Amino acid sequence: METQIIKKSSVKERLLSFIDCCGVSISEFERQCKLGKGTIPNMRRSLDPDKLLAISEKFPALSIDWLMIGRGDMLRTGIITPAEQSNIEELREKVDLLKKNIDDLRETVSAKDDTIAALKALITELKRGTAPLTSVAAE
Repeated sequence: METQIIKKSSVKERLLSFIDCCGVSISEFERQCKLGKGTIPNMRRSLDPDKLLAISEKFPALSIDWLMIGRGDMLRTGIITPAEQSNIEELREKVDLLKKNIDDLRETVSAKDDTIAALKALITELKRGTAPLTSVAAE
């Protein structure tokens, strides 16, 4: 992955690009980050450290290097939010349950295959007239 420095865009322009990628309005983004109304539209040069911290805590996948100096990609890779981690754990539990269900079904199918094979053998013996009546009564 090649690192790029975007020289022509400002912190504000990059932040607006990120907000657009999030699919929320500026006011919704400000609300989610607990920024004052109009903070982003009224930005002049950069972000105060406390505002930057609030944004990075709410959106940990946002690359601060990219936001502040335009270096690298917009999103950091390998970052998992607590909500995503919760979803991952929930999905793992569901997968484990499905695996157990599959194993149980395989056992059931195997038992039915054995029964079918025994019944086919019995039918063959009955057609030949070689099956003892006791085996018919026993089964």
